[in-house]
Formats: sequence, C-alpha cells, structure tokens
Amino acid sequence: HGIQQLPMTPMLAEYIRTPEFVTQEWDQKLENVAPTVNSPWAGVLYSNLAIINPGDAYPKLRNVQMDDGQTRSYSLYLAATKPNFVRRGT
Repeated sequence: HGIQQLPMTPMLAEYIRTPEFVTQEWDQKLENVAPTVNSPWAGVLYSNLAIINPGDAYPKLRNVQMDDGQTRSYSLYLAATKPNFVRRGT
C-alpha cells in the first residue's frame, strides 16, 4: 500500500488519493499496520493518514522516521495546512 502513496504531493493528496479511498484503506489495512512500522515507511503511511485525519497524523509525523525523499517539515506542512487540521497531542 505504501508505494502507491509516493510521492506525497498536494496533487496526489487532493485528486488521486481521495479521502474516501484513503479512509477505506486506512480502516481496512493500515490502521493496525502503521503503529508497528519502525522504518522510513512510517512517514509515508502517516502522511497518507494526514489526508483524512491531519490532527492525529501530525504528532506521529513529528517523531517517526522519514523516507529519503520526504522531509519532516514538508510532511508537517501538508498535515497542518489541511482545512480540517486541529492540532492534538505533542
């Protein structure tokens, strides 16, 4: 599931990985997998979560490993600029 999330860009997040699809994918597959990932793929998975739940993704993105092609600041920016962003946790 992660490879289809690359590269995470606003265009991908807005027009290709629709909130409906991401919700289904997260609920059916990734919700239980993401917390167990201890590699740079975690950053990719939580960037995906930010499409539908940026408030929960944001604190995860502050701490998880990031893929070589993904910066932490860019990932946090993508989450924080979503219209439904409400910052939770630290």
